Amino acid sequence: MANECSVLNPECIAKKGTPCPAYNAGKNCWEYDWMPLFNQMKTEDKQQWKQFMAEKCPQCTAFREPMKKMIALIQAS
Repeated sequence: MANECSVLNPECIAKKGTPCPAYNAGKNCWEYDWMPLFNQMKTEDKQQWKQFMAEKCPQCTAFREPMKKMIALIQAS
């Protein structure tokens, strides 16, 4: 089910009006390939995303195992 993460997570950023690339692509956060977007970000934006993903994603009710791998890749970048 596409965008299941936004349904499962009452605190989803997409519900709050913040653009979410996964949501906009019709994918769940754990299905979306975040690396191309991440690699295009400015250094300060990368740091914010790293922090957000490390702190918020594991606490999310929609968190799935594949997202752990993506977070690890992003943290290593």
